[in-house]
Amino acid sequence: MATEIPDAMRRALRIALKTLKWVAIVGCTALMVVVLINLHDEELTPEALALAEFHRPSIPDEQNAYLALVGFDAPTGGDPIATGAQMVKEFDAAAADDPTGAVRIEKMSKGAAPWPWIHEGGLIFVGDTSALCDPISKPCLRPPFDDAGKLRALADGNKELIARYLAIQKMTAYANPSAPDPLNAMLSGSWGGPRSLLLTQASLDGLSGKEDRALAFLAADMRFWRGVLGAGGMIDEMIAARVLASDFALLSELIAMDSFDLRGCETTLRQMLAPLSPAETNSAPMFKREFEMVAKWLTTTQEGPLQSEDVGWLSGPLNMLLFKKKASLNESARLYAELQGLASRPPADFAELSKKVRVQAYAMSEPGVTWLYNPLGKTLVGSGIGFYPDFVARVFDLAAYSQFVRAQLEVRLANLAPDKVATFLLSAGSETRNPYTGQPFAWDDVNRNLSFEPMYKRAWPGWKFRATVPPPASPR
Repeated sequence: MATEIPDAMRRALRIALKTLKWVAIVGCTALMVVVLINLHDEELTPEALALAEFHRPSIPDEQNAYLALVGFDAPTGGDPIATGAQMVKEFDAAAADDPTGAVRIEKMSKGAAPWPWIHEGGLIFVGDTSALCDPISKPCLRPPFDDAGKLRALADGNKELIARYLAIQKMTAYANPSAPDPLNAMLSGSWGGPRSLLLTQASLDGLSGKEDRALAFLAADMRFWRGVLGAGGMIDEMIAARVLASDFALLSELIAMDSFDLRGCETTLRQMLAPLSPAETNSAPMFKREFEMVAKWLTTTQEGPLQSEDVGWLSGPLNMLLFKKKASLNESARLYAELQGLASRPPADFAELSKKVRVQAYAMSEPGVTWLYNPLGKTLVGSGIGFYPDFVARVFDLAAYSQFVRAQLEVRLANLAPDKVATFLLSAGSETRNPYTGQPFAWDDVNRNLSFEPMYKRAWPGWKFRATVPPPASPR
């Protein structure tokens, strides 16, 4: 005798089948909506077209300090500028032959250089740079570098490299002429060694009463690297910020030294510590070049894998459906325009505007209603933007540092008792104030030092904003 299904169970089964049917209908409808929404791609906006267009700088090679830095370690007797120009030419050719970067990435995975140019017989710095001056990570004047014989030996062994660096300091034009490419970093030579040696010599000059010679090197170095700010790509900009920070740090050590002839150098020091100009703190050109590389990546590096047979019969078509090249470029251009706005505004606007950029980038990479169209492209674009404000903060922190050291100079020149310094700073000029807040830097009466917390605290190991002002002989 067959067992009859109870009415309650039949009703539950009918409800379950109807529910499954409606779930399937809703799911299929939602899938069709996603498919229909993603069947078309946008047209590129004028903003995206303008940002993606690369204009090779018109600076003659012989005047371009970028090429001199790239080819810095040309062979003995060679021409660094000609070497740098050849390296850029070779790199551009490699990028043109391998637009997706797949071949060069494969080379790098095997330990080979991703570009064909290889230095043969290049002039390399001779000596141990760990003993040389680096004011950001260690004080240069405490204890002093007292082995003058060793310093002379290093200078004698690196005469040509030192001459090359001093020649670069005199150059006034700087621009990266290489075609934008995601794998193209700044291919700089070994100029760091001779610069550290010259910085060490400047610190020794400051200690031995040769203030004019010490400040002459620092002034030339600061003038050159301030010209690099706002004129290059991200790597160039960060190198310039790092180098300038070390110049300011050594200058701060010299100002804090009792024996340093501050009065005799007063005019020179004020000129050296003039606030960074809006053009120098404006890293908007850096973001244009970054977008040029992103545009190339989105149209080549990303497109290739999406069309590859290796990604599977279903995932490949789905990826192609959910990634829209032009829409992704448009989304990216909007974010990079926001970054340019952040970089071109004064430091006082940074906190509010950087938060806005990060919120927009986060919203783009998180699922939502608008995420139905081009979700893969939105995720790729949004996830690669959030860290960029930190690079703007590094440049703005540098601007703050220059004014911080200027405040240290003015306090030292004012020759005040500790309890009068805070009042003095309140009435001092804008060039001595924190550009983020417009307020004076913090003063510690007991320890006689100024202090400041940078906006980006992980910029460099050992990085700090603290400057000592020794007690005056006869305070006012």
